[in-house]
Amino acid sequence: MVDIRKRKTNRAGQVSWILGIQSENSGKHQRKSHSEPRWKTRTRQEEGRKTEKTIAKKRNAKVHPASGALRIKHDASDKETIYEIKDANKIYSLKGKELLALWKRGALELKEPVFVVYFTDSDITATITIKRGKQ
Repeated sequence: MVDIRKRKTNRAGQVSWILGIQSENSGKHQRKSHSEPRWKTRTRQEEGRKTEKTIAKKRNAKVHPASGALRIKHDASDKETIYEIKDANKIYSLKGKELLALWKRGALELKEPVFVVYFTDSDITATITIKRGKQ
């Protein structure tokens, strides 16, 4: 009988994952800290949700659960402002269609629309207040 702790992989390739041994294919997701379990990795989607919560909290806004998927659109809002928050590593392509949709939603709810992009690579936040027409 072979001791499972001495083997690097089994047929399904799970032993190295459980024991935390680096294999050739295990470079995509890494633990952020040693306090997290070895099986716990943070995806880009989870990082984006965490960024939304952090930025909304700093602006005293309420985060909308399942934003974009249910009735409540956009990521956060307070009494006067509606926020769309994006998380990007290095590059974010801004589209007029996104800004127009946020502006329309703000006009319907009588709130000021604000588009926020956080760049994780350089730790920079870009905040765009949207107004209609040339100003």
